[in-house]
Order: sequence, then C-alpha cells, then structure tokens
Amino acid sequence: MPSFLPTAETQLGIQLTGRPQQRIARAATLGRWLLYLISALLWLGVIGLWIPQKDFFLSLMTSLQFSPELIQSLSTSPIYLALESTFTLSQEDFMLAMVAFLALTPEQVSWLDTSMVYRLVGFVFTLVPFLLLLRSLSHARHILASFTHGYVLTLLNAMRLRSIAGLVAAFGVAFPMSSAVIAFALTINNPPEQQIHSLYLAIPDVMLLGLGLFLWLLSWAMVEAARVIEENNSFI
Repeated sequence: MPSFLPTAETQLGIQLTGRPQQRIARAATLGRWLLYLISALLWLGVIGLWIPQKDFFLSLMTSLQFSPELIQSLSTSPIYLALESTFTLSQEDFMLAMVAFLALTPEQVSWLDTSMVYRLVGFVFTLVPFLLLLRSLSHARHILASFTHGYVLTLLNAMRLRSIAGLVAAFGVAFPMSSAVIAFALTINNPPEQQIHSLYLAIPDVMLLGLGLFLWLLSWAMVEAARVIEENNSFI
C-alpha cells in the first residue's frame, strides 16, 4: 500500500527546513485536502450523471425483492427522500446533461437509449478517462505529502510530475474517444440513420493535450535536475 511518508528515495534532493518548510507544509496540507474534495466531487459527478434516475432507488428495492411494507417504510423516510432529491436526475435534466457531456445536438440526444442497462454502459466507459484523472490527483497528493516534510526538488517528485503530465495528455485523448464510444453504444440498436459514429474533438481537449505535453517537457527538465542533485549529493 503506497505511503505518503518520505522514504530514503524521496530524501534525495533539496530539503527545506525552518520557516520555509513550515510555510510550504501548511500550503501542501491545504492542497491535499483540496485534492480530496475534488476527487469526491468527481465521483459524485460521474455517479450522479449515469446511475441514478427518478425512482431508481425504488426500482432497486423492488428488484431486490424487498417486502411492500418495507419499501413503503423506506420510501417515506427522510434518508430516502434526501437521496432521491440529491442524486437523481429527471429525464429532461439527463438529456440536457448529455448535450454537454457527449457534445451532441438535442435531436441526437433524443436517439439515445437511456434505460438502466445502457446507463451502466455509459458509466463504465466514462470511468476510463475518469480513472486517469484520479490517478493524476493521486500523484499530486503524494507530491504535496512530500512537500509537508520539506522534500521539494527530489527525483521521485519530478518523476511523479512527469506521470501527471502523461496522464493529463492521455485524458485529453481518452475523453473524446470515450464520449464517441458512449454515443455509439447508446444508439447501437437504432436504425443506421440514427446511429452516432462521429468523434468530436473540442478545443478544451486539444488544450489538455497541449498542457500535458508542456508539463511533460517541464518535468523532464526537473527529472534531469534532480538526478544532477542526487549525483552531487553522492559525492559529499
């Protein structure tokens, strides 16, 4: 299991001490909590987009063969009502979300099969770029954890930054591809004229790809600098 604590490998490089270390530790701690919040919001966003629908929890209890009395009792409880109002989308809201998420026209969205089985298919394919993003956030949390102990320019941190760069660039490619696959999967049973086969590459996708490549070049320079520092330390 990965640890946020510094190891012998992370201790190679520049270590801050005193007040500079304390300031960067406070900022890094705040940054780590912010990344935890972002990760939680991403999970809620993906789950809330695809899985729940009106009466989803009621249908789930019925499929699990809950007794009518238990269903009646649970469906009127405050917890159920909170879940139903917070994590469910009406059909109209879902269609509007698909216009933005899949970059489709309102007419094309009306072709989508929005039954629960196909929503699960959409959820699975959405996880592909989503997990790339989560992995990059995990690397960022490790870097910030190293900062809290004063280890800034280290070889391991530079290599993690390079991994983040690669994941950001991969996300810029994977997201439009997964959207195209989802659109095709949700229209696969339609007549040929109502099937969606297009791949839409938006400006934000191109910008993410460019940002990832720029970060990769920057991290490459940091890796080489950290290696020089490590070599110099080995002679001391």
